[in-house]
Amino acid sequence: MTMKLRAALLEAITSLNRTGTAPTAGLRSHSTLAPASRAMAFTRAMSRSSPPLSGALPGTAAAASWPTANGPRAVPATIKVTGTFDGGMKRFYGTGGQDEDQGSIFELAAG
Repeated sequence: MTMKLRAALLEAITSLNRTGTAPTAGLRSHSTLAPASRAMAFTRAMSRSSPPLSGALPGTAAAASWPTANGPRAVPATIKVTGTFDGGMKRFYGTGGQDEDQGSIFELAAG
């Protein structure tokens, strides 16, 4: 980025913070600055008109609780799944330790 462009961007940001509009005078081509200026102006306008987010948004349901596992299940070899699979609410874990070449716990068929 050239020093002239950097100075113009700094001037535009300073002006935007002060007035809400970005100057384009003095720029050879304001096409580089205009999209960024519009985005900054939009962000600034939204921050003034929107209440700060805290907790759930109005009109949204509370988060559902995560179901509790029905016990663990060790998996010494990859389980090949075709069609549907009911895991019975078990928590599946591999028994290969931390080896890099340990296989996948599940292998899902195409489709």
